[in-house]
Amino acid sequence: MTLSLCIEHFIHNDTQKETLLYVSTALASLVFFRGLLYVTRWLFFRKYFFKKPDNTEPIFIKKDGIDVKYVKCTDNTKSYYFNVPPTKRWKIINEIVSLVHAVISGFWAFGVLIEIYTGDDYRNYEHGFYYSGALLCMVSLSYFILDTIDTIMNTGGFSLFELMAHHVLSTIGVLLPFTTGKYMHFVLIGLVMEINSIFLHIRILMMNKGVDKKSQAFKVVSLTTVVTFVIFRLFPSLYMVVLFLHYIISGNNNSNTIALILGGFIVFGLLLSNCIMFARLIRSDFIKNKKGSKKSSNRCGKSNAKKDKNVTISKYSTNSTTNNNTSTNGKTLSTNSTNSVNAKV
Repeated sequence: MTLSLCIEHFIHNDTQKETLLYVSTALASLVFFRGLLYVTRWLFFRKYFFKKPDNTEPIFIKKDGIDVKYVKCTDNTKSYYFNVPPTKRWKIINEIVSLVHAVISGFWAFGVLIEIYTGDDYRNYEHGFYYSGALLCMVSLSYFILDTIDTIMNTGGFSLFELMAHHVLSTIGVLLPFTTGKYMHFVLIGLVMEINSIFLHIRILMMNKGVDKKSQAFKVVSLTTVVTFVIFRLFPSLYMVVLFLHYIISGNNNSNTIALILGGFIVFGLLLSNCIMFARLIRSDFIKNKKGSKKSSNRCGKSNAKKDKNVTISKYSTNSTTNNNTSTNGKTLSTNSTNSVNAKV
């Protein structure tokens, strides 16, 4: 028995049970992701986020006749991300929480899609509603709310605008199946993109740690990110656009105009944002690296040329020095010979 059938058997056409299940899932998700945020802060940056007085015994030292209090620190441990500046430490916590959400939602959505496509309801793009997918929407909704609040409190500028636009699209998307009773299929295809987000978050964490982009580990993660981006982001985005256009052109839809506008806004917005993200990824990990290697090789060539010039100059100066010495010696010899002649006279 699948998860959707178990939930359907539990609800048994009771709207109160259904509402209670959705609300409790959303609240449990809020508590889970908020608790995960504090746990991650404690594990990596406890000295920064949880400042408290040291309980070690103070040491009093006489200085200019006055007792000066010193506290000896016994904790010499360093965090894994100790090299990250304090203004960016919230970003590390945010990336780790986002990584956990990506693992949960990506594989959950993938499992529900397998359940749909192995059943008889895979052609029902409009009216297909799945309770396991509905619970996933509640989990993701709670995460989007918490992530939006965390980002607003810690950042600003264009990056805030980008993330707000992404979260607004995602929030509208996960709420559409509940407000219209439709489009669950599209939402699940959108959430399966989180499988690629797993590697995107790992890549960002490695960059914040200071891992060299030329290292073998970073190259493997970068290549895996590109491959999963194409499979789990670009292909699903194009697939959703084709499904949406087919759904509109066929004329068999009974949706209202507002739902169609919102659906088109989400589908085409996701395709556009994914194309921009993919271009940035390729530019950052592949194009810039090639340019950097060319610049480094040119710099090495210039430095070698300078060394060769210095060597030739030093050789020339050495030869000229020896010539000057010989000429000087010649002058002294001639002077000595002159003196000897004068002495004879």
